[in-house]
Amino acid sequence: KVLDILSSELRNGKGIHPVGRLDADSTGALLLTNDGRVTYCLTHPKHCLPKTYQVLVEGHPQELTLKLWRQGIILSGKKTLPARVKVLEESNNSQTLLEVVISEGRNRQIRRVAEKLGHPVVKLHRTAIGQIQLQIPGESVLPSGDYRPLKDFEINFLYDQINKSYQLS
Repeated sequence: KVLDILSSELRNGKGIHPVGRLDADSTGALLLTNDGRVTYCLTHPKHCLPKTYQVLVEGHPQELTLKLWRQGIILSGKKTLPARVKVLEESNNSQTLLEVVISEGRNRQIRRVAEKLGHPVVKLHRTAIGQIQLQIPGESVLPSGDYRPLKDFEINFLYDQINKSYQLS
């Protein structure tokens, strides 16, 4: 469980819970909070908070395939919202590293879209939630399984998002 990495004083009786989820085969950024407003505003589909992923896929997707992904694909009878998709690196071993930014979070959405487009996901790693980046430029890499408190500017970003959400409601 995600909360098992926390110290007992953070974990017990504080009401800390994950904001959203990552499937078992994915790695990367996951926010933890004890503020229900944060959870609601960052997970409710109407708020469309972008999430950024590095996605290693099989093969080398053609530009038309990437265009289809960017425009949205029908999954379970409903079209996905447009995505930002860019090629970061093509390897010689028939794999491509993509950056994918989505603003909705359907169950296994990136994996399902990639599969439907003929390029199954090899690895999926969330690098950012909105402006909150897993790797802060100029700082050391946060190892898998570790956590860090949010910086003041990240907390301000979250509360700006919440304030915008309540103004739109």
